[in-house]
Amino acid sequence: MLEPVMSTSTQLTPIRAAAAIALAFGLNFSAVAAEFDIHRSTIHNWMKDPEFLQAVQTAQGEFET
Repeated sequence: MLEPVMSTSTQLTPIRAAAAIALAFGLNFSAVAAEFDIHRSTIHNWMKDPEFLQAVQTAQGEFET
């Protein structure tokens, strides 16, 4: 059985969690923004949020294993 990439302890919205995974997978800000129909400056703002940044880093760690 596959384990979830993101911990359920985060308080991220589903879109923010999915964006964190997409960024960790290697998509750039513009691609992620287009995929989720948000402005890329939103992604930049989210990257200033420690919880979002931690989610990206955690997901990156999952992809490295």
